[in-house]
Amino acid sequence: MSWLIRLRDEILSRQSNLNFFDANCWVGPSDFLDGKRIIGVSELKEYLGENIKEALVSNKRAVDYSPIIGNEELARMIKREKRFFGTAVLLPGATKEMGSLEEYLNWMKMNRLVAAHIFPKKHSFSISSSGVEELLSKLSQKNIPLIVWNTEVDMDEIEDICINFPNLPLILEMGEAKIIYNMRDCYNLLERYDNFYMGMDGLVTAYLIEDIVKRFGAKHIIFGSGFPSQDPQAIAMLITHGEFDEGSKRLLAGGNIRRILGL
Repeated sequence: MSWLIRLRDEILSRQSNLNFFDANCWVGPSDFLDGKRIIGVSELKEYLGENIKEALVSNKRAVDYSPIIGNEELARMIKREKRFFGTAVLLPGATKEMGSLEEYLNWMKMNRLVAAHIFPKKHSFSISSSGVEELLSKLSQKNIPLIVWNTEVDMDEIEDICINFPNLPLILEMGEAKIIYNMRDCYNLLERYDNFYMGMDGLVTAYLIEDIVKRFGAKHIIFGSGFPSQDPQAIAMLITHGEFDEGSKRLLAGGNIRRILGL
């Protein structure tokens, strides 16, 4: 067992100086555990450990039950957890479910919900509608990054957002299918658009992140584990044990997401 202890100590040592920020954590009912278990803030803290300093947290109930109720639950969960920030799930404004969009975005800021998810397919709206255009415009004005799953938004729709809202950071995360199946399109977007980013949870393939960094630099990749479906410590090893210079490791570990969020 001594080699396991040495390996653990080596991993923790490599993590300690990189100031990790996990940009993709989930609380609430866990599909990964057959929906029979509720993941809370205390369990999230346990899995992150001490070296992953901060995290961006989403509530699964905001996707599967009610965005409004789920976002409010999330705000209460992280209220006293200064290392955690929230990602709200948003809807277009035509049906007024969230009331005034301006007021709702201000409420998000007050409650440290600093990023936004949209789920057009799960929540039955068109990404090209005027209501979504208004929402994206407001997010861009208020410097709130947009996070989308590859199974919720088509790649040509992602490119349209990058073109039409060049000041809106767009982070592509793995939904219910691996991002590696979209990599030809992703490489095109990485080459063309400074506001396009990719979450690391969908890039768990040998030397893929190294290749992206070699071609496009380290600024486009965001450390995000997808907890609880993936272990944050395992995803962090893609950085600590990857073939990157120290500056690139710092950007990947947390520098990029902190810059995007203005932290």
